[in-house]
Amino acid sequence: MMSYLRRYLDCVLMKKLYNHFMNIKTIIIDDYDNLISY
Repeated sequence: MMSYLRRYLDCVLMKKLYNHFMNIKTIIIDDYDNLISY
């Protein structure tokens, strides 16, 4: 039971990290595009 729970938590954490990383990437890219357009 604990191993299942742990796997589930790992999955959720990875998803959170991945989403967080993608958000940061998008923000950086948007900033970059804004800089270029000036």
